[in-house]
This record gives sequence, structure tokens and C-alpha cells, in this order.
Amino acid sequence: MLSVNTVTDVVIKLRKVKGAINVIGVFDDDTMAYDISGNWNISQSNNHSGTIELTQTGTSITGYSYWSTHSNGPITGTIKGDSINFKITYPDGIGYYSGLIKSTGDYMDGLTTSSRVGDSAIWESKKITILPQ
Repeated sequence: MLSVNTVTDVVIKLRKVKGAINVIGVFDDDTMAYDISGNWNISQSNNHSGTIELTQTGTSITGYSYWSTHSNGPITGTIKGDSINFKITYPDGIGYYSGLIKSTGDYMDGLTTSSRVGDSAIWESKKITILPQ
């Protein structure tokens, strides 16, 4: 399993690459807009998985998590450009999530840490698309 420092270093390096792309004008956070409202499948490297329901209003995120292997809880957070930060409040602690939204707007991933035990995990989430009938 990757350590928090290793994952943090990878995220910092990825953001530096993105920053270099910004300098040449290919990627502009101010013009990127995502609506991440909807249902998302989420999985973590510590074998937790489930669904999160998100509602986005401007840069604010609210919602609820439904885990198959853990307690459920409400979600609050923010989105800025392609960065997302949110927390899930459980009966026994808080899970803190930070990550990046991919350019397609239907995939995001990052790092989570827990206030309860200080563990960390890599998470990824894919938006659930419901096709019209």
C-alpha cells in the first residue's frame, strides 16, 4: 500500500504538470465548469465501496454516502476548477477527501484520510449514467 507521503508527492507532481500546461495556455481553471450533481460509484484502495449522491450548487457540494462495507453519512464540500474537496461525516469519525475531476467530468479520484484512525486510501469515482428508455 502506498504511504500518505508517496500519494501526496504524486498529487503535488501532477498538479505541477497541470500548472505547467496552464502557463502555455492549454488549460484554464477559470473556464472549466463541471456539474458533478448525480450518483457516483466510489471505491477505495482499502476495499471500501459504495455510492455517493452529490448535489452541486455553484462551488458547494452536498450529498450522502451509501457504503456496502461501512457506515453511511452526509457529504459537504467544495469544487474549484478541476479540484474537489469534501468530507463524509460518519457516526464514529470523518472521512476527508481531496481529488481531481477528469476533463470528461464523469470521473474523479484522489486521496482520503480518516479522523478516526488516521488511515489513508486512494479513492476513485465514476458517475453513473442512466440512459433514456
